[in-house]
Amino acid sequence: MKKNPSLLLAVVSLGSLIGFSSCAYDDAYTTSSRSASFGYGHGYGGSSFNTSVFVGTGDSRWGYDPYTRSYYDYRRRAFYDPYLYGYYPVGYRPPVIYGVPHPYNWRPGARYCPPPRRINTVIIRDYRDRESAYRRSDYEWARHLRREENRRDRDRQEWRNRDEDRRWEERRRDENRNELRWEEQRRDQQRREERSRDNEREQRQYIRDEQLRNRESQREQERRNRFEIEQQRNQRQQRESIREDVREQQQQREAMRENVREQRQERESRREEIREQRQEMPRIERQERQEAPREERQERREQREAPREDPPAEFISTEN
Repeated sequence: MKKNPSLLLAVVSLGSLIGFSSCAYDDAYTTSSRSASFGYGHGYGGSSFNTSVFVGTGDSRWGYDPYTRSYYDYRRRAFYDPYLYGYYPVGYRPPVIYGVPHPYNWRPGARYCPPPRRINTVIIRDYRDRESAYRRSDYEWARHLRREENRRDRDRQEWRNRDEDRRWEERRRDENRNELRWEEQRRDQQRREERSRDNEREQRQYIRDEQLRNRESQREQERRNRFEIEQQRNQRQQRESIREDVREQQQQREAMRENVREQRQERESRREEIREQRQEMPRIERQERQEAPREERQERREQREAPREDPPAEFISTEN
């Protein structure tokens, strides 16, 4: 049977690569059943790791990772560097750097490591180049650092970096979309507030106009009422004047009736006098006729008894 040399070479290279990679990663991070996953990749410099190897700190918030020489914040779900005084991005586990001492003189095998005393909420800027960040610091041990890496680690790290860049880009896009959404919501809120202010302004204007119309209508009603009251007063005055005229006319008629009555009484009294005079006339005439002969006889008697006198000379001469 003839063997294919290229196939054998590929199998050998794959076996060596697997064996070398198994030496580069700790089994405690891959064989435990308890792990925390935040994205793609696993192990150091990635986003999938095991928290069962963390050392207790006496604080439920913190756990110490003895391999990465960093703390893990369970609340924030991010690693905290006690020497760089800052957080790594959420889901990112820093790579192992040889030569970094344990904080607070912790020794492997000890079950307790004190929690960090100085805590800053900032994100480490150059978190991917942890070794350079240590070297730029003033620590004495930073001069003898060495990062664990190999070809597969570099490849995976590149893929993780790409994934991380992609995730950060997606996060930025999400943030931009959220900002745009928030800006749109804010604009919508402003438009709603503007509409509400416009509605309130229109409502206030409507109320003012309605009040003005009510005032005008009240004034018009008051004018109408005054006009009606004035008309009623004039009508009462007219009725009073008419009543006065009627009363005066009645008084005049009464006066005329009284005059007519007086005239009638005068006529009646005259008629009565005339009637009485007429009744008295026959008796007076009789008395006069009776008295007239007596007087004549008396005069005649007196004439006969009186002496006879001569008439005056003037009468005699005139007669002759």
